[in-house]
Amino acid sequence: MGPRAVEYLLFFQMSSSCKKFCSNCESSPPCSLPSTSQCLHCGLKFCLTHDIEHQVKIKFEQKQIQDQLYAKQLKIQQMELVDDQYSTELYTKLNEWKQNMINSIQHTYEKILNSINEFYYESLKDFERVKTHALQQQSGIDLQVLDRTVDELESIKRLSLLKLEFISFQEDENNESTTVPSFDKYIRLVKKTNFDQQDIHCALKQQQCVEQLTLENVSTYYDVSLDSILIRSHCGTKLKLFDKYLKHQQDIKWNQDKYGILQGISWSNYLSSFLLSSTKMLYRLNLMTIKFQPIKIDQGNYSLMTNFNQDLCVINRRTTTIIVTNNYRQKRREEEQENTMSDACLEHWLMSPDTKNSKWRLYRRYFMIYLYDSEEDDDIEIFNIQLNNDFIGVHSHTKIDIFNLKYNMKRIHRIQLNHSCLSLTSLFNNYHCWFLVINEEDETKIYFLDEKNNYDLVKIHVNNKNIDPYAIQLFGHRHILILTQDQQFKLFKI
Repeated sequence: MGPRAVEYLLFFQMSSSCKKFCSNCESSPPCSLPSTSQCLHCGLKFCLTHDIEHQVKIKFEQKQIQDQLYAKQLKIQQMELVDDQYSTELYTKLNEWKQNMINSIQHTYEKILNSINEFYYESLKDFERVKTHALQQQSGIDLQVLDRTVDELESIKRLSLLKLEFISFQEDENNESTTVPSFDKYIRLVKKTNFDQQDIHCALKQQQCVEQLTLENVSTYYDVSLDSILIRSHCGTKLKLFDKYLKHQQDIKWNQDKYGILQGISWSNYLSSFLLSSTKMLYRLNLMTIKFQPIKIDQGNYSLMTNFNQDLCVINRRTTTIIVTNNYRQKRREEEQENTMSDACLEHWLMSPDTKNSKWRLYRRYFMIYLYDSEEDDDIEIFNIQLNNDFIGVHSHTKIDIFNLKYNMKRIHRIQLNHSCLSLTSLFNNYHCWFLVINEEDETKIYFLDEKNNYDLVKIHVNNKNIDPYAIQLFGHRHILILTQDQQFKLFKI
């Protein structure tokens, strides 16, 4: 560079940057030359010499940052997921829990399997005992005894009396414990104490009944105990007693002048006796003594009757003057007028096994006009009442009403009938359950009515065309007794 150029450059530096000097502070003493350029990276201004040094420094730092970046990327690429000791422990604990659950299920399974096998072997021993005893009797045995032996052998502790109950397993979401639950509380083997629709369907689809009884002019006044049937004759002067095989045992004379006209028969497990209602009072028939024992309660015209445990409900068509007043109407019936169901009342008695009947107590009396207090129920006619636990089913002309006996006869449900209901019977083995026989368009059908199905009528399909039922009820622990419309009693095995 010539002297003239240097002078010109110095002049330019002094003239253009006279007010701003080099920002380099690292030199000692600090640079006093005016700045000639500005760094686009950091915004500082330097003289020509220091600007070159600054650019070199920036390139060096950039190279260091790039090297660090490449090193980090290479490290990320080379990283792998390593199975450490903690994950191995988790798998171990999970496998232990799985094996414990399997062991618990296996233990419960073997326990129930052993129970079923023990039940079967016990049944087999009873079976062989009865069979051996019958075959060892070489003399003094008749066909009837053999028939009973066969029936006993067929009914000894069948496995169909057993069932498995499964309870859904629900874990507590807040419980973090890994303790293995006991499966004994989620599945159990129990003996059936009630019947379902499938049991009854299987019984009624049999082409042949176990036993059959044909009576002329049979009465619909009858009831069954665990091993006998008591039927009122058509004329009402005799009671016919049959055993559980529908074999006639004896006739019991009924004196209408002395006891009144018989209007109801009901077996009481609580008293182990038949209860009889008449136009005079209630009576108790003990099958051991075959004597009618009057129940010393209020006299009345007793008709329909039902009982369960200690509770007895009976319709009393009272002959005394009754005055009933409610929000809708007032009625007065005089003694000499014809007595109607509107004057009747349903009496709830608490029975006592005391032979003198001194401890029987009238719990409450309900007048029919209060139970049916609407205008549409003005003409009340009750055909049947059936008690099951604390609920009572009442069959009137066009409806079935379910009342809560222990809650001031509060109406629980009403079933409006479009066809004629022939009978209503209680299924005591089941909670709040009844049988209905309904005549629909010249075809008789059997229905199940229970609380579990929200009191909807559930039809029981009967494939046996030889059954034309009028009434149906349980007989003992394993039979169904059907009264047909052609006056026959037919016994079917469950």
